[in-house]
Amino acid sequence: MKFSSTVLVLSALAFFGIATARPNYVYSNEQRYNGGNFCFGRPTGNEMLLYQTIFNHRGTNIRLPKSWTPQVRYAFFGKVTVDIDLPMNSRSVGGTISYIEGLNQARCEGSVRITRGGVGYDYVTLHFEANYWSDINFNIRVYGCYKGYC
Repeated sequence: MKFSSTVLVLSALAFFGIATARPNYVYSNEQRYNGGNFCFGRPTGNEMLLYQTIFNHRGTNIRLPKSWTPQVRYAFFGKVTVDIDLPMNSRSVGGTISYIEGLNQARCEGSVRITRGGVGYDYVTLHFEANYWSDINFNIRVYGCYKGYC
């Protein structure tokens, strides 16, 4: 009886992944996770900072400059998605974007992708996604070259 209950408990723990030894893969996602930071493009060393902003979303409060209204959607399975246009107010950054970086300052990770523009353009639309109870807080920097200065 004691043996069968021990086997039952150990098999339940193994089924839920609690008591199993995890393999240490060199290239696993856990090893490559960089804190939720993102970068698009590749820095060449000649570009300069074209635009910088801080995007902060906590729960239902969005902290942005006054004239900037992003689109916020809440999905069925508890995800929050936010689309923001950079630069604000439909202005051009004045140059061609070559590198976009975002430093995650939130307590948990979120995902980011480009939906319009980006590297090679003078504008970009970023799509942020996170869990409903998570924060989205990024320091976004857009680098590039002004026309004729690279």
